[in-house]
Amino acid sequence: MLRKQALGPTEGCSESIAAAFASDGCTVIKGGSHIWTASARNADSTVLGIPAVDVRSVLRSGTPRGKKSLETIRASASIVRISGPAVDVGSHYHISHLVGLVVAGRGWLNVPRGKGRLLDKKGRRWVEVPLDPRQWRNAPNLGKQLNEEIGLRVNEGDIVVLPRGAYHVFRCAPGRKMEYIAFEFSDQQTDYQAHH
Repeated sequence: MLRKQALGPTEGCSESIAAAFASDGCTVIKGGSHIWTASARNADSTVLGIPAVDVRSVLRSGTPRGKKSLETIRASASIVRISGPAVDVGSHYHISHLVGLVVAGRGWLNVPRGKGRLLDKKGRRWVEVPLDPRQWRNAPNLGKQLNEEIGLRVNEGDIVVLPRGAYHVFRCAPGRKMEYIAFEFSDQQTDYQAHH
């Protein structure tokens, strides 16, 4: 038997993901993922996913006028596992776009001040919600390294959008773990999550 269950109402989420790439900072979409479960007498299967996004339109929106059409779009996927504060990893950016899903655990996405957004479902729309400094007071490493001034709380089922060039780093509390799986795409090259 196949049952579709939503961790959060996903209607309109694809558009919010696409719009987030136009930002110069990172965006967390709270509970934007959806989940399907299938179960039989002796087995269970669960799929946690991100709503579809038209990557060609995302890339086209950032393409300068006069540039040739998008002949090649490169894509890859990777999983990032964070254990504890991971202070040996500094804030960084990627040369490609990433959209990903927190698949296990919880932590923080640390970003520069003014470069982080939080979207939540209000009625039928995904809207930006004000950032509350109390939410990041326990985020590891804030203010100790360059580009780590705000900590956006991330939990299983949250979608994280990282536009090309947006500084960020994931952190967890000591003794905690988090897993984030990302789809990386670019009209130039993908760098397999290399830090720049």
